[in-house]
Amino acid sequence: MDRYERQRRVGPDGARVDAKLAASTVLLVGVGGTGTPLATALVRAGVGSLIILDPDCVAETDLARQTLYHSLDAERGAPKSDRAVAELERIGGRTRLEGHAVALTPRNSADWISRADLVFDATDHLSARVWIDEACRAEGIPWIHLGAIEDRFVVIPFVAAGGPCFRCYAPETPPTSSLGTCETRGVFPATTHLAAAHGFAAFWAWLLEVPVPSGSREVLRGRVGEAGVRISTLNRDPECPTCSIGSRGQSASDSLRVICGRNRLEGWATIDRKTLLARLRGAEPWEIEEESEVVRARRADERLTYFSDGRVIYGPVRDLAEAERRVRALISPAPTGEK
Repeated sequence: MDRYERQRRVGPDGARVDAKLAASTVLLVGVGGTGTPLATALVRAGVGSLIILDPDCVAETDLARQTLYHSLDAERGAPKSDRAVAELERIGGRTRLEGHAVALTPRNSADWISRADLVFDATDHLSARVWIDEACRAEGIPWIHLGAIEDRFVVIPFVAAGGPCFRCYAPETPPTSSLGTCETRGVFPATTHLAAAHGFAAFWAWLLEVPVPSGSREVLRGRVGEAGVRISTLNRDPECPTCSIGSRGQSASDSLRVICGRNRLEGWATIDRKTLLARLRGAEPWEIEEESEVVRARRADERLTYFSDGRVIYGPVRDLAEAERRVRALISPAPTGEK
């Protein structure tokens, strides 16, 4: 008898499901409030391989709900991906673990996603969800979206080919100022755990090969204190710029997010390093430190860090609209006439 014997006993599908689970590679993008309990469930169940991506470090305010971290991790500002793997390794079992302190970006999303049999979106970044959706549709890989804020959660399994895409669910990128975060609006630990539980159940339905209509998606919504979940149907938007008939597809926007707890904006540059450096050395030049993988710039109390994968961190943020304007002016495509 071994640790997976009980799930194999569930008939008639237990043995088949366990074999599929043991052979599966899951990519988990984000190990925060929803990602940490989900990662624990996946490893305890015995998923074959779990690849974790998260560029952030552990903070004190994470500890109430992010179940793989401890006070010492927050004191040291340890990378989440490293600490998550270290804790998951203590569980033991057959899962092969990888942790990478990198962000998913338009440049690397296809490479990471092509390694997986299924992808979990446990991020708090709208554009990352669009990149996941685009790469998964291109590779024919199922993915599951999880979201949690305040006392509400949503889970959407994008697990059948040919159905509506994420843009059908969120057709427009709202202004950064309208996107709530756990810092601005809060989140209950129960909310993140409920999202993870329903996401894990959706994963198990994929293992069971439960039939899913190809032309629609189920959207699961719930609230702490409410019994059950509300299930609605997401149908394809006939005017979706990404997946409607005749569309040419629409790449993810350059939307920015406020990094929870750090008073910083994060985005991805759609220009190359040479162009960014030229702008930083423009009419009001910044002090610049260049390394092979990183560019650091400062001007008065402004700080900007550019990574080789295109990720940009800017702060501090005092006036969100003004911070957005400054960042976009630096990292967005060149205006007409710029060399």
